[in-house]
Amino acid sequence: MPVQREFDHADHNEAVAKKIHADKSSTAWVIIISFYSALHYVRGKIFPFNETINGKTVTVQSFDGYCVIHNGVKKSKHDKLYDLVTKHLPSIQAKYKWLLDSSITARYNDYHFDPSFSQKSIDYLDAIKKECK
Repeated sequence: MPVQREFDHADHNEAVAKKIHADKSSTAWVIIISFYSALHYVRGKIFPFNETINGKTVTVQSFDGYCVIHNGVKKSKHDKLYDLVTKHLPSIQAKYKWLLDSSITARYNDYHFDPSFSQKSIDYLDAIKKECK
């Protein structure tokens, strides 16, 4: 996805997360949507980048292209992107990891979160956006 489309997608998700947060209707969905907004912000910031593969430098244009190049690496796409965040954006790595882990918990294990987690998600998303845009 081109950089501007990544940022547009991130901005859209951010607006939805903040609306749900303001409505106080679902802490779990604020966390989930904040994570997906953060995902698009970091993809927009990281790509494109140059990578040396077998002695040849190539420009990796997108996350999907990165996954094609690294299809032999037995990791989920979320883990691959987290590795890239750790490498390229270490200042927000911990916040991104918290959103990733919390969103997985909210989607698959338990949607009951203290309302303070909604605010924490928005705060972390704001920090990630600031670093990426």
